[in-house]
Amino acid sequence: MLKLYNDLGRKKEVFKTLDQIVRIYSCGPTVYDYVHIGNLRTFAFEDLLVRFLKYKGYNVIHVRNLTDVDDKIIKALNNSKKTLKEYTDFYINSFFEDCKKLRLQDSSYYPRATEYIDKMVDFIYDLIRKGFAYKSDDGSVYFKISKFKDYGKLSKLNKKELKLGGSGRINSDEYSKEELNDFVLWKAYTPKDGKIFWNTKLGKGRPGWHIECSVMSTSLLGDTLDIHSGGEDLIFPHHENEIAQSEAHSGKQFSRFWLHSRHLLVNSKKMSKSLGNFYTLRDLEKQNFFPLALKLLFLSAHYKNQLNFTFDSLKVMQKNLIDINLLIAKLVNYFSETEFNEDIHNKVQEKSDEIIKNIKNALDNDLNSPLALKYVYDYVSYANSLVSGGTINKKTADLILDAFEVIDTIFGLFDFPEKVKEDLENKLWERYNARKSKDFKTSDKLRKELESMGYIIFDIPNGFTVVKNQTKKKIK
Repeated sequence: MLKLYNDLGRKKEVFKTLDQIVRIYSCGPTVYDYVHIGNLRTFAFEDLLVRFLKYKGYNVIHVRNLTDVDDKIIKALNNSKKTLKEYTDFYINSFFEDCKKLRLQDSSYYPRATEYIDKMVDFIYDLIRKGFAYKSDDGSVYFKISKFKDYGKLSKLNKKELKLGGSGRINSDEYSKEELNDFVLWKAYTPKDGKIFWNTKLGKGRPGWHIECSVMSTSLLGDTLDIHSGGEDLIFPHHENEIAQSEAHSGKQFSRFWLHSRHLLVNSKKMSKSLGNFYTLRDLEKQNFFPLALKLLFLSAHYKNQLNFTFDSLKVMQKNLIDINLLIAKLVNYFSETEFNEDIHNKVQEKSDEIIKNIKNALDNDLNSPLALKYVYDYVSYANSLVSGGTINKKTADLILDAFEVIDTIFGLFDFPEKVKEDLENKLWERYNARKSKDFKTSDKLRKELESMGYIIFDIPNGFTVVKNQTKKKIK
């Protein structure tokens, strides 16, 4: 059974749903710049969560929002001649490109904040009507924290140690962890907002950041979510504020489970542009690293543990990925004269079933991906010994390949090349038979011809395997 660490109760809990439908909301990117690798770590953890739930037979409805209006975007836009949509579309498209390169499964919905302004206004009006929000003299609307008695239940705030009051309100999207103040739901227009505003029954202005997620999530998933996820930096104030305004509005529990991934360090330091250790996926690709090597690195650490990114560790993951993909390529195009052996085949089937079961059990324990990957590496070593030893025939090789395909539905990491066409297979057998009959002149000629076509041949007892040259691409 699946157990997940629920940050709401600070403990592992058995995950259950009433109807086999899992409703997940994940905080997506604020699209004012390229997403950095710290963001991508969170997205990769959420991808593992969704993939594993689907593997277990759940119907998953996954919503990842796109924050396309907030303070950072407006500040960036003031230095640009583009419209809000032109500016944010560029970074939204770049985000989708990164997701594709990391093989993150498409979410069910990608709502944009700007598409839900009217619903946000209605939501805020309801909070005012119920006494949880109030309008200030300047026209902004704030949530009254003192009215919501459970405020702090997610972040476990010690209210006595926090700085209370000050102005009594926070008009920015973010505030210090040492502050506990009423937060903004609707921001009245000011000249610094430039051309970004909406004329509504609340007045001229725009929504606050926190209200955006509450409205988008409940509009698409209902008042109660099964899982809300994000990075640990969002626990306070963002997710705490989401809980307050959502539960004040509906009177129901906002989310049953809260899952957060830890920060990513770079060379043991917090990532920042000022330290020169701020990286995007594009930066890593320029240094000839594969995006999926980064994903493998993310999964090598438990999502609740801090991961220290280094280029040396990324290089190791890249080599591991190359080795696994090389094995899979050999299995796809595995040719052997070895006769089918039922005993060997059954033993391989038992081993494959055991590995998949071990991976499942590891992930059932709060998505323990490091342990799950250990079982993957064990299986890779086992399969390599069978392939290089030539002790299996094609049917058993396909059985191993099937196991890797099952494993990849969970992780989304591996490459599965196409099988060679019949005319190429005939040429490969011609080379093999020439070599077997010690006609090395013909054998070498055909090998060179095949290599010029981009294929590398690996001879094994009683047969051979063949892979495309790019499968053996080295780290530069």
